[in-house]
Amino acid sequence: MSSFTTILQCISILAALVGGFSALFQYIRQNKRKRADKLYDIVRSMRSDQDIREVIHSIEKDTFRYDGSFYLSEIENKTDKTLEHLSYFCYLKSNRLIGDKEFSFLEYEIMTVISNQEIQTYLYNLYHFARRNVFSFESSTAIDSHIMDQQGDKEHRLSSPTIPFEYLLQYADKKGLLKKGFFHYPGPYPYTIEN
Repeated sequence: MSSFTTILQCISILAALVGGFSALFQYIRQNKRKRADKLYDIVRSMRSDQDIREVIHSIEKDTFRYDGSFYLSEIENKTDKTLEHLSYFCYLKSNRLIGDKEFSFLEYEIMTVISNQEIQTYLYNLYHFARRNVFSFESSTAIDSHIMDQQGDKEHRLSSPTIPFEYLLQYADKKGLLKKGFFHYPGPYPYTIEN
């Protein structure tokens, strides 16, 4: 009788393990599906958004201009929207919420935008405006670490501002796409704003 009870206990433990693994497998599969759906929604919304398409198209056609008429214009808002979406996608990659394969869905758009000199000038001015002004949020971004390493200034990191589009800048810096001296402010960026 005891061997029969032992066999029943082993069978029930085995059944529980199989059921547990099956539930875990289904849970993982559902999460992957939800993640894929969310990623699809992000990519589709970016590619179908007229404002974002307009900015990327103007960059591709080399008609995007960052000049004296840029600020407070409709194109500034559209550009900010585009950079915000691309930075969010870089945030997902930076925090390993998406992999290389998923990142490749928008990598062309990211590389096209961040490689543009007019966009880099705009980002340079935004970055240094944020650093020069009275923002005093704690930040421990890779950008701050980069500055601290370059300048050897440990106190600088504690009083750094929130960096606009910081994940996009981190990605561009990691890929070597930013001009030398981007994170330092010796004066105007290597190219200037035209009026």
